[in-house]
Amino acid sequence: MTLNKRILLHMCCAPCEIYPLKKLRAMNFDVGGFFYNPNIYPRDEHTLRKKYVMEYSNRVNCDIYFCEGYHEEEFQNAVKDNTERPGRCMHCWYLRLKRTAEHAKRIKVETFSTTLLVSPYQDKQAIKLLGEKAAAENGVSFFYYDFSEGYQEAVRISAMEQLYRQKYCGCKYSLAERTAVKV
Repeated sequence: MTLNKRILLHMCCAPCEIYPLKKLRAMNFDVGGFFYNPNIYPRDEHTLRKKYVMEYSNRVNCDIYFCEGYHEEEFQNAVKDNTERPGRCMHCWYLRLKRTAEHAKRIKVETFSTTLLVSPYQDKQAIKLLGEKAAAENGVSFFYYDFSEGYQEAVRISAMEQLYRQKYCGCKYSLAERTAVKV
């Protein structure tokens, strides 16, 4: 099998990595991963998600780049004027897609995508527009594909593989919404 071209896949967590990685490889992409998620709160949650992305990526032979450190202040600055949904989500998605596009350009990978497109709970058209904006600003291209067709498969495989599956999107606001606790 000849690989068409390289693609950098933004990864938010291991369960969401499963199907997009499989699908992109089936499309003959040479996939590398990128973990940058300053929205994830608290720090222990960020560490746990990063650990499982690293373990699963190693298991399936996927090279991954990590934005080192915990950058919650970047997320907070991005959403400070709009902490309600859907506004904060738009800022959060753009922050992560922009950093992924910048990294793709830095490592000379012409195309990027995101595992955010696997969740049936995300606004895929908004993510597509934000991905295209980040791509245009960085001279790379955004590969859009609605990976949600594989969401249930990813849930099944993540359970079988005993991967950690979080109960909320990631930020402290989504945690508060999930647990009905005021932050």
